[in-house]
Amino acid sequence: MLRSLLIFSVVSLALSIVHSTKLNFENHTLYSLSLYSTKQLDVINQLQINPDFDIWNNIQSLDEEIDVFLSVESFEKYKKILKAFGIKYRVKNSNIQQAIDEELVGNFQIPFRKLFSNSNVTRYLNYKEIVELMSRLSYENSFLVSNYSAAKTHLNNDLMVLKLKTPTSVRSLWLDCGIHAREWITISTCVYIMEKLIDSYKNNDLDVVRLLNYYEIHIMPVANPDGYEYSITTDRMWRKNRNSNDNSGCYGVDLNRNFGFFWSTGGSIITYCGIVLVAINSYESLTIYGNETIQGYIDRGVQNMDPHIFSLFESVFQKMIQFDQNQLVSGESDAGVTLSARYAMRYFANVSETLKETQVETKV
Repeated sequence: MLRSLLIFSVVSLALSIVHSTKLNFENHTLYSLSLYSTKQLDVINQLQINPDFDIWNNIQSLDEEIDVFLSVESFEKYKKILKAFGIKYRVKNSNIQQAIDEELVGNFQIPFRKLFSNSNVTRYLNYKEIVELMSRLSYENSFLVSNYSAAKTHLNNDLMVLKLKTPTSVRSLWLDCGIHAREWITISTCVYIMEKLIDSYKNNDLDVVRLLNYYEIHIMPVANPDGYEYSITTDRMWRKNRNSNDNSGCYGVDLNRNFGFFWSTGGSIITYCGIVLVAINSYESLTIYGNETIQGYIDRGVQNMDPHIFSLFESVFQKMIQFDQNQLVSGESDAGVTLSARYAMRYFANVSETLKETQVETKV
């Protein structure tokens, strides 16, 4: 009885403290939208530019429900558009804040269970706890485990990687989790995999022993520590990192939309404030889009060169010659096609020995 009262007191205190500092989502609802036409799909793709139109799952095809998280005010604004285009919707969860509170209560209750269990996947660990766990795993299993920092984040946090390596391993595997800050379960999955592989290897699990005798495995459990901590302390729905975006007033870059390889060529919209969209091209300042780089890809096979958008254009150019084509059609939209079209014109101009930026590229 006393233990239950103690747990209740701690949880109640935690909830009161957290609610005073965290964003509250009591007036938010999760809706499921049903799409039946490509026009409706285009409308949703356009709406996701807006920071208050929060899509929770990937838009892949028709006949699949799209989950959208909206405040009362946002719903009133967007339901007119949904109605105008015949997009049907239903309420999937009308009380997201309750779910967040229940998650928080569970996270505070679990530490008492640690008296009976050594598992680290019975609750969501924060970034500091995960780094400490990685250090302990490395210290206790130095014959197999080591840690290293792959890079620093915008807020100077280490992107820590746990490496599992045996003397016979010849190939490498990479695993990272938590690139989207609010997707906590992915981080817990990486934590579980780290501990499971180590324990199984020490207990002579034949499958794991064979795996680690061939592969060295690199695991980055928190690929976005800045955003992850912010989602814990301030905004449970935060998805991006915490880049200041040139002090624009809108924070964060969606790291999963911001790789240098084919950057912004998949229909993403360049915006500072979007939830799931590209904020900046972090590679733009590098000298990788100029004429000198282009020359390195001309007449080279794709398999022989590093991944780059110019590698794609070289392949396209060779196919156009092979099949005597003079038109290039892109399946992208919006800012993605604008940017990639400019790079395409630049590449084709160089291939045709017009070494300075062409008038058509400037217009594009």
